[in-house]
This record gives sequence, C-alpha cells and structure tokens, in this order.
Amino acid sequence: MEIQVIKNELINCCLNDNSKQFIPYLLSKKVKTGMPNKTRFYSFFKSMLKCAKQNSIGIWTLKIEKTNWNDGQNTLAYNFYDERHKYARLTLMVTEKNGQILFETMPF
Repeated sequence: MEIQVIKNELINCCLNDNSKQFIPYLLSKKVKTGMPNKTRFYSFFKSMLKCAKQNSIGIWTLKIEKTNWNDGQNTLAYNFYDERHKYARLTLMVTEKNGQILFETMPF
C-alpha cells in the first residue's frame, strides 16, 4: 500500500466525517502512530473527529502547512478548517520517514 494512498484516505475520511473507512489503512505496516497502539489512536481520532465536526459550521477544507513539530523533520500539519472559525477544527501531524508514515493527533 502506497503512502500517498494512505494520506489520501486520511484526508477523505476527515472531510467526509467517516473515521471507519480509515481502519484498513491504519492497519498497514507502513503506518505508525503517536499513541501506544493503533486501537488507542483510532479511538482518540474518532472522538476528536466527531467532536470537531459537531463544533464546525459549514464544509471543511484542508490546508497542509509546514510546522516546527519534531523540529520540522519531514512533518506537515494537516489542518482542517470550517467556513467560519479562524483556527483549525482538527489538526493531524503527518511525518514521512524511511518508507513509513507517522500520524499524531493534536490534543485540542
């Protein structure tokens, strides 16, 4: 499974509010998470997505932005914005390294 496919599915599941469709991609050996295990990551990700969608107004858009997370080493912030709020409704840190991809959730 290609890393680009995994990233595209992550984006689609966030934009379409369907965390369940990401499970097969999360289970890929190429995917790592900032949580102790993938089950905990999925549980937290699912609840963050649900909460963010409930507190959003209108359609979400994605802005992939540079960040200083992990000293900026191959890490991008996937920021999902709604139509009204100034700040991202959901942010995921995505790091690509050595043929693997690491997903980390922001706590707020």
